[in-house]
This record gives sequence, structure tokens and C-alpha cells, in this order.
Amino acid sequence: MTTHSFEPHKPLRSLLTVGLLLVALGCSGNPGAAPASKPFSGTVKTAAGKPVGNVMVHFHPTKPGFSCAAEVDATGAFSSDGPPGTYAYSVRRSEKVKGKDADEAIKVVDAKYQETDLKRTVKIGEGATVAIVLE
Repeated sequence: MTTHSFEPHKPLRSLLTVGLLLVALGCSGNPGAAPASKPFSGTVKTAAGKPVGNVMVHFHPTKPGFSCAAEVDATGAFSSDGPPGTYAYSVRRSEKVKGKDADEAIKVVDAKYQETDLKRTVKIGEGATVAIVLE
């Protein structure tokens, strides 16, 4: 008579192996390797020239590709890196700044800028300076 022992860790190990394999094969929805990221910087200001700080800018590619984001400091400046190209953008609540400061910062951003609009774009490239003006 053959006896079999139950190994509770075996299903978990199999599940983890499959998950890691899918990640390694690029199961992210974007086929192929990411293009080389390049550094860029910029500012976020109101139409009157007042800095908009303590927010986050999300950059969404206008063609299939990889998105990126940048935390904006209290002076309205940011720096990040991402694949060169044309990006639509949105300005959202900071992920670093918390509480009352984050609440106050996002209040100055009109709701239309908190959503991505493919007609509102910026170009990102090596050493690019991006000027985002919120009307």
C-alpha cells in the first residue's frame, strides 16, 4: 500500500512560481521592454504664475507605452525620469504630503486637471523642461 503525505506548502509554492513566471514574462499589458528612461524636470503654476506645490503630476503616454509620475515640491518644481515622448497629464493629490497640507494643495487644482485629457499634452525627453500651466 502506498501512502501519500499532504504538503500544505506545495500549492502555495506552485502559485508563487506561476505568479513569478508571469511577471518575468511581462504580464503587464505593455509588450516588450520599456524604452530607456531619460531625466526631465518642470514646474506647475497657475495662469497668474503662482506655483502649485505639494501635488503629484501623472504623465500618461498618448501612444501605447509606459506612464510615469512626479511629486511636485512646495515651490511647484518637480524632476523625474521617463521614456521620451508625448504625454497627457493630470495633477492629483500628493502621495508624499499627507493630511491638511495635501488637502489644501489639491484645492487649488481645478477638477478638469485632476483627470487626464488627451488634448492637453507635454513632451518629455532627455533634459526637457516641462511647464504645466493650470488656467
